[in-house]
Amino acid sequence: MPPPKLESKCAICLGVGDGFHFGAEACKACTAFFRRCIQLKKTFQCRGNGNCDVTMGVRCICRACRFSKCLQAGMNPMGVQLKTDSNTEDVPACSNSQLSLSPVLPESYKDSMPLLTKMRANYEKLLSARRVIHNKNGQNLFKEQVAVPSTYKEAVDEGSQGVSLTADWIACCFDDFAMLPIDQKHILFRNFYTPFFILESAFSSHSKNRPDIYIFPSGNYADMSDLKSFYKDVEVNQKLTKEQFLEFLKPTFETHRRTLVQPMMLENLDILEFFALTNFILWNTTLAEITEECSKIGKSIKDQIVKELSFYMRNFKNIEDPAVRVAGIMSLLPDLYKNTKKMQDDLEIIKVLHYMIYFTGFRFIIWFVYCFVFGFSWCIGSYFLLQMDQDTKDYFQQDMRFGYNVAIEDIPAFYVLYFHPKDGSIRWNSVIYTASLSFIMTMQYGIMVYCGWNMHAKMEQTMQSFSNTLKRHHRQLFRTLVFQITCPTIFLFSPLVIIMYLPFFGIECSFPAGGVFSAISVYPIMDSIIVLVVVSEYRVVVKRMWDSLFGNKSLRNFEILKIVYKQL
Repeated sequence: MPPPKLESKCAICLGVGDGFHFGAEACKACTAFFRRCIQLKKTFQCRGNGNCDVTMGVRCICRACRFSKCLQAGMNPMGVQLKTDSNTEDVPACSNSQLSLSPVLPESYKDSMPLLTKMRANYEKLLSARRVIHNKNGQNLFKEQVAVPSTYKEAVDEGSQGVSLTADWIACCFDDFAMLPIDQKHILFRNFYTPFFILESAFSSHSKNRPDIYIFPSGNYADMSDLKSFYKDVEVNQKLTKEQFLEFLKPTFETHRRTLVQPMMLENLDILEFFALTNFILWNTTLAEITEECSKIGKSIKDQIVKELSFYMRNFKNIEDPAVRVAGIMSLLPDLYKNTKKMQDDLEIIKVLHYMIYFTGFRFIIWFVYCFVFGFSWCIGSYFLLQMDQDTKDYFQQDMRFGYNVAIEDIPAFYVLYFHPKDGSIRWNSVIYTASLSFIMTMQYGIMVYCGWNMHAKMEQTMQSFSNTLKRHHRQLFRTLVFQITCPTIFLFSPLVIIMYLPFFGIECSFPAGGVFSAISVYPIMDSIIVLVVVSEYRVVVKRMWDSLFGNKSLRNFEILKIVYKQL
C-alpha cells in the first residue's frame, strides 16, 4: 500500500486538507461544494461586504464568499467534469494532472502575460497529444485515464517518444526558437529535454500531493517504495544482486523527492511558475556552444518571463514582494541540474550493467567461441596448407644455408610459396592460406572500426551534459583506444602484410627477421605506454608515485651536496 498523503490545511476554510483538488489544497467539504457549484452552474450573491468569514466553523454562512475564496485559492472550473462517477477515486497520476494547478486568469491579465498564456494553451495541446500516443490499452480518450505502475523500459520508451512532441511544443511557444539556425536549436533542446523531463515529473508529483511516486509523461508512475517492480525488466550482472542494484539507485529517487518535489510543495508551485522554470531551462545562456545572437535572444525572453511572473504574483496572487518568491522558485534550478546529472549517470551505469551480462555465466562462451573459431581456422589452415614439400625444400634450402647457416630440415617452419619455381604455375594452397588470413584480419579490423566509430558518435552525444573535466577524460580514453589499435597496425602488422603480398607482384626482398620478432616482443608494453602518455590523470598518478619514491630523496641529496660545497 502506498504511504498516506501528507497532512495539510484547506486553503478555503483552513480545515484538514485532503490533497490538491482542481488546483488548490482543499478539504473534502470544500471540494464537493466547488464541484456542485460548477456542475449545477449556481450563482450566489453576498449579503455582506464581500469579505465574509468562511473558516471551518462558519463556512456555510456565505456561499458567495466561499465560492470566491475557492477561485482565489486557485481552483480551476475547467477541471470539473460535467458528469461524474461517484465510485471514481483519485488516481495517483494522470496525463492532465498538471492543469489542475493552473489558475483561471481574467482576460485583461492575458495581455500582460502573453508568453506564459501562450505556453499554457500549447501545453494543453501537448497533454492531449500525449493521451493519444500513450494510449496503449485502448482506453477511452474522452474519459479520465487510470494511471498504472510503469517499468524502467516503458519509461525509457516514453521519454524517447516524447522528444518530438516536446520539440514541437517549444517551437509553438517561441517564435524566436523556430527562427534559430538548426544547430542552435539542437544545442538548446539537447540540453533542455532531460532536465525538463525531471522537472515535469516533480511537478506532476507535487500536483497530486504524492511525493512518494515518480510520474512519467503518460501519467503512469514508479512507486519509490517499490523500485523492485519498476526495475523488474532490467537484467543485472550476476556479480551484483538485485537488492544491491536497487540500493545503488535508491538515493537518486530519494534526492529527487527531497530536493525537487518537497520544495515545490512547500512553495505551492503553480503551473505558470512551472512554465517560468521551463523557460530558464530552455534558454540556458551559459552554454559554450551557443552563438552570441542566440544568447541575446535567450536573455531577452528570460527578462520578459520575469516581468510577466512578477506581474502575475503582484496582481493575481497579491504578493507584495514578488522578488522573494521568484528567488525561491529559481533556487530549484541548481538542484534540478544535480538531479539531471545523477540520473544520466545512473542510466549509463544501467546500460553498462546490461552489457556486462554478456560477459558472465554461460554467455561468456560466446566470446570464447568467437576467439576460438578464428584462431582455430588460422591454425588449421597453417598446418594443412603450409606443409613443406619437395618444391619448397628446393626453393628455400640455399637461402637458409646462406642466410642462417642451418639446414631447412632441422628447423620447424611453415612455408608460403605462391608460384612454382620451375614453371611459374600458381600454388593454390599458399594462395588460399593468404586469402583466408586476409579475410580474418579484414573482418577483425572492420569490427573494430565499426564499434569505434559507433562508440565515438554515441559518446559525443552523451557527453553534452558532462563537465569539461569528465569530457576531457572520456576523450583521452577514446584517443587511447585509437592509438592502441593504430600503432601496432602501422608499425607491426602493415609491414608484415606488405611483405606477404610482395611476391604476387614479382618483387624480391630479404631482411633480417630478428628486428621483426623483437618488435613483436615489445608489442605488449605499448598499450601501457600509450595509456600513460595520452591520459593526463594517469601521468599525474605516476609522477606522484615517482616523487614519493625518489623525488624527495634526490632533493635531500642535492641540498646536502650544496651544503658540503659551501663548507669547502
